[in-house]
Amino acid sequence: MADVLHRKLAKRLKQLRTDRGLTQERLAEAASLSPDAIRRLERGGFSPTVRALSQLSKALGVPLAELFRFEDSHQPEKISRLLALLAGRRDGEVGLVLRIARAALVERDR
Repeated sequence: MADVLHRKLAKRLKQLRTDRGLTQERLAEAASLSPDAIRRLERGGFSPTVRALSQLSKALGVPLAELFRFEDSHQPEKISRLLALLAGRRDGEVGLVLRIARAALVERDR
């Protein structure tokens, strides 16, 4: 059970870090942790302390609970980012983005 949690946490931490364009070294610096600790966390090879988790959540700019949102956690964030990009755009621009996305997805599914 603990191994599964470590793997999920590892994947989530890496996802949050990469979504923010941070290297492991930058995250380590922002969280006052060693780069090796970040590498081990992202491999699921180490159990972080509550203090380390708190430091990571602050460095990533998310509530502590967000570190443990494992199920479908990536999709809503990407959708939110896409919606933010489309906010305030004219209907024609939004329609164009939808047509491009639809064409790209159809091509990918072939």
